Amino acid sequence: MMTIMRKVYGESRVFGEQFPQKKQLRFLDIQQNGESDERFAYRKYLQGLWKSRTTRERLEKSIDLNPNGFWESPFTTNGLRYLPRHSDVLKDLEEMEGKPILKVVSQGLAKSDPSKVDRVVFMVRHPRNVAKSQERLNREFLVKKESGEEVDLFGDMVVHSPKMFIDVSISAMRWMERHPEIPVHVVLFDDLLDDPEQTLESVFDFIGEEGDFGEGVSVIDKKLRRSYPEKTAKSNLWNDAELVYESILKMDFEVIENLRTNPRKWTNRESRGWLCARSGLTAMEGICQACKAMSPALLDDFISKADEKNAPWREIPCAFEVAFDVDNPLISIEESIQNNHWTHYVSRRAGEVSDDS
Repeated sequence: MMTIMRKVYGESRVFGEQFPQKKQLRFLDIQQNGESDERFAYRKYLQGLWKSRTTRERLEKSIDLNPNGFWESPFTTNGLRYLPRHSDVLKDLEEMEGKPILKVVSQGLAKSDPSKVDRVVFMVRHPRNVAKSQERLNREFLVKKESGEEVDLFGDMVVHSPKMFIDVSISAMRWMERHPEIPVHVVLFDDLLDDPEQTLESVFDFIGEEGDFGEGVSVIDKKLRRSYPEKTAKSNLWNDAELVYESILKMDFEVIENLRTNPRKWTNRESRGWLCARSGLTAMEGICQACKAMSPALLDDFISKADEKNAPWREIPCAFEVAFDVDNPLISIEESIQNNHWTHYVSRRAGEVSDDS
């Protein structure tokens, strides 16, 4: 979309720089010439992201990940707002002729000063495709053996998850709900590639400025649609991700608020954590469910750790049963102690050992 905007409205209207290619090439110049550049906004980001590779290798890999790059600025992830370290850049932005066009990601929009935003073209992609794209990025973290062979730490494991999509989308939607005076036009990534003429016509009608959208159609590269969810990673969050996706299309803020506050939604359940008083360890939903189901590996480990600390676990209630289980009625502390499933598990295992002997 940023490439389209540059083509239709001219390079001077689009604020930013091609990232990561041009940024990394400039970083190479800085390394080779010993020059300093305090406005090199992504130096630390790149160093952290690709710290195991040389800059030239990073550049080659980033071109493979995204051949055309992104047109980004210091406000892309930080949001369009005043920050002391970007005061000069913000001044440049405010002094541009005409209304500047810049890219801000969803989490950046949530941090933006609404007085600096005229309107939003909100690009949306299906969460399964977003997750697959993120998986491809995550898999770039490889370990190089002494032989030079690169080993994928993830192996055959599917690492993509809808969590990032849910979190950043909810943040953006809450910002848009708080600022209804700012017009928003939703554009589906697939629509842009499958029906570019009609999609871009609606975009430029929304922007309300002169421009040859046919020029924008000419720069669309369908080969950039490269992330398809070949395999679906198991996650309780996919249903919530679908709800978020549909709510964006309909601008349904009630769905977003329900997802954010409803304790039964997995969006909230998977992020909850509490102290298991019996084991002294941090517990979460999945762990407690496995414990209640008397998973031998889990309970053997928990009971062993509790015994090492001389913890009186037979006299301690289950936190999940008395406070955090959202699927079943909560029970009292006394009931939990009386029906201690750890005690039942130990007794059952003792009986199994006796029968074997």
